[in-house]
Amino acid sequence: MTKCLSEDWIELLAIDHTRDPAAVLPQHLQVCTHCRSAYESMLIFYKMVSAEIATFSTAATGDQQIEQVASQVCHTFLLHAMASDPELVAESTYQRVLAADSETPTIPKAQVTNRGVLATADGRLLVRLLEHPDGQVACYLLADTAELYQHVLVRILNSNREYVSDHTGYVNLGKIELPGLNELGIEVSTPTKRFDLKTLFLDSETLIGESEITLPGQPARLVKLQIYPAGTNYSLKVSLLEKQDHARHATIKVMVVRQDHPPMVHPSVKGVALFQELIDPRTIQVNIFE
Repeated sequence: MTKCLSEDWIELLAIDHTRDPAAVLPQHLQVCTHCRSAYESMLIFYKMVSAEIATFSTAATGDQQIEQVASQVCHTFLLHAMASDPELVAESTYQRVLAADSETPTIPKAQVTNRGVLATADGRLLVRLLEHPDGQVACYLLADTAELYQHVLVRILNSNREYVSDHTGYVNLGKIELPGLNELGIEVSTPTKRFDLKTLFLDSETLIGESEITLPGQPARLVKLQIYPAGTNYSLKVSLLEKQDHARHATIKVMVVRQDHPPMVHPSVKGVALFQELIDPRTIQVNIFE
């Protein structure tokens, strides 16, 4: 018996298809009417969300919007309420019969409640908040440019917790208590620099050695990357090279994005961030946040 897709997986497929209608779908959706029904229900909902966002006017946000944090190249965005909670609910009406069930199928009524939309002042980046029936809160970053939503750092203002978005802009906030939409603020930080390790070690098939990159800004900052074997795997050391009198202030955050694994984020300690147990450095993307 073919195992059905999880609802989380089906939801991500619907989000991917909303962004890219040409996205390839699993073969299972072609043969399983139950999963296909759930997928189509989610797809209808996220198309409604996208259509609603497209109708919003950035002028309606007034004083609630906050401009981007001032810098030559902005990498930190503050988002505040853009619209009051709309009454949008996705109901899953697909039927699934398990082997232990009777012949009468069960019809789960999974409801997803829309908590509202937040946005930057210029409308470049939007955040949709959704609450699932089990109390889990998720946010979806929406933007025309992938760099604004893909593998970025997300923080609820006045909270010490920091989250990482996946490649679709999805963030699971977990079971948290959120303030009212008008009191809620979200901070999104994009990388100062992002690159694939294989682009820095072109002369080495094994990617063992060291390389340096320069972070943009005034003043420019130099970062050294060192890859060395550790047993059957590899370690990556990222060092921020600073003058001695500024060494104690040398701080960055480094994100390692691996295939088939959640991203890892380490803040630098005395200017150094260390990642261990890396399987293949050639498949790794490194994002640096200042």
